[in-house]
Amino acid sequence: MKKTLPAWMLLGLLLPGLRAGGEEPLAPIFQDGKWGFVDTAGAVVIEPRFELAGDFSQGLAPVAPRIFGRWGYIDQTGAFAIAARFDDARSFSEGLAAVGVGGLYGYIDRSGSERIAPRFEKALPFSEGLAAVRLEGAFGYIGPDGKLIVRPRFEAARPFSEGMAAVRIGSQWGYIDRKGELLIRTVFDQAREFANGLARVEINDWRGGVWRGYVDQTGTLVRNRAEHRASLAKGKAAQ
Repeated sequence: MKKTLPAWMLLGLLLPGLRAGGEEPLAPIFQDGKWGFVDTAGAVVIEPRFELAGDFSQGLAPVAPRIFGRWGYIDQTGAFAIAARFDDARSFSEGLAAVGVGGLYGYIDRSGSERIAPRFEKALPFSEGLAAVRLEGAFGYIGPDGKLIVRPRFEAARPFSEGMAAVRIGSQWGYIDRKGELLIRTVFDQAREFANGLARVEINDWRGGVWRGYVDQTGTLVRNRAEHRASLAKGKAAQ
């Protein structure tokens, strides 16, 4: 008989994927010291037997069968689709996944074939055709062919969303376009991806307080999404 999870626990497992717009039917679950996967009804579909596991994406999930062992990818039946041969493995995005080999990162496709040779110190998922990578201590962005599109010059970088990406210069975050041009100045202490025209940001003040709100793609700060909608409506009414 299939094991099932309580509704509250299932909701916690599935919410991250739902927020991200994911449609993957399986979510990781940790039971008795091992990782397995459950379906949307909470039934255990892949019995917990992995030491480490990531999220399913594009039909595959990264897993490590043994502690300090190699990573590979399983399909939704629990069978290995890509053999466990990597030092590290990340979820697929736009047909590619970052994998670690010998201390460096490259990218493979869903067949397990190498698409971009390992040469990066760190590699993030592809988003909107670009991926943030660290090379010689600085982050830049590459295309699916591995060629640099935005030269490495940032201390940290996030995936592109709605045509912009958050990057850190020194201790402050701002936003660049796909050419690497800074569109929103680096004035934030934290900055997240854009969603529906707004990105979550934080600004520390000299008294030790923190202002939390949003920035739109013009660089205008708003306290919440309701304020943003009201501002847009006011602008349309004035036209």
